[in-house]
Parts: sequence; structure tokens; C-alpha cells
Amino acid sequence: MDLLDWPSVTLVVAMRNEVSNIERCLASLAAQDYPSDRLEILVYDGESTDSSVAIAEEFAAERPRWAVRPNRRRIQAAAWNEGIEAASGEIVGIVSGHSELGPAYVRSAVEALRRTGADMVGGPVRAIGDTPVGEAVAIAVSTPFGVGGARHRYLTEPAVVDTLAARGTGILPSRRSSIPCSWGSAAARRGSAFPSTRRWYGTRTTR
Repeated sequence: MDLLDWPSVTLVVAMRNEVSNIERCLASLAAQDYPSDRLEILVYDGESTDSSVAIAEEFAAERPRWAVRPNRRRIQAAAWNEGIEAASGEIVGIVSGHSELGPAYVRSAVEALRRTGADMVGGPVRAIGDTPVGEAVAIAVSTPFGVGGARHRYLTEPAVVDTLAARGTGILPSRRSSIPCSWGSAAARRGSAFPSTRRWYGTRTTR
């Protein structure tokens, strides 16, 4: 794809009290091998009481297409829905504040959208844990034994799937395509999962 052909993309990050994770999350977005002038990052904070906002604002201060905005309702879905409405990109992705994207995630997802015509694309989730219990949970939700038919959790080859892990990250054509969005999850008619679109999702304590 020629550089001039890359569509504009907006990534909407939802966070609240993510001081242990948000720096790694935002660093992974800053490291995307996608044209920076075509990548908008909107970070919505649900009234964090830790230093998450300060960390996010430090990232945004150096990057003109980044912004940190308040999420008065606090919940993750509200942040994503508000961000999708505000997005300027032709394509929109939703990102959890405790996930990390592989450096080729956005580019691979955009290529997959164009190649397949899917309503939404994403990669398999690779769960990680910082404690023994978290590591055990991460292993369990990364196998057919632990999640059954949720193939987006353990795929090793590209495939059409009936759902994608929108709680971590998902990428879809923008609202201009009339694909509805409810509670932060795309109501996609057909999704495709591609192992090349790598992401990691960290377990965390709910606050």
C-alpha cells in the first residue's frame, strides 16, 4: 500500500487508575509502525485517583495528534462510545488501558480490513499476569479448555470468527459506515481474527 493510501485511524483508550499499566500501553501505541500523521490517539480517563492522567498527559504533550480527555461516567464503555463519536479517523480502534499492542497492530488490522471486507478485525488475545494467580488465569483463558469456542483467544491462523475481544482492542470502520456500537463493543456482522495483529491484555484488580 502506498504511503498516501493509508487511511486515517483513531485509537480510543479507556483508563481509570491504570498507573501500573498505562505507560506500557501508551508506549506501545507510540511505537506503531503506522504513519504518525494518520494516527490519532484519544485517551479518556474515568476520574483516576492515581497518577495515570499525569503519565498520559506527558505522552500527549509531545504528540500533536494525541489528547487526554475526561470520562465523567468513569466506566470503560462510556469512554469508548464518547471517543468513537469524537474520532476523526476513517477507521476506529478501541483500546483498554491495561493492554499493549504489537508494533504492527494498526497496520496489520488496516490491511486485514481492506483485504477481507470484514466488519471488524483484531488479533488473538495473549493474556499476561503479574502474580501467580494472574499467571494461572492468563494461561487458562488462552486455551480451548479454558474458553471453549472463543477462538480469538488462541488462534494461530487467520480465520472468520463470531466475536472479537473488544474489551482489549478491536478495530473497525468508523461510525460513518453505520456499524452500530453499544457499550463499547462493535456489533459486527462478520469479524476476522489475524495472529499477525498481536496484542497483550493484562489482568488487574477492579477498582
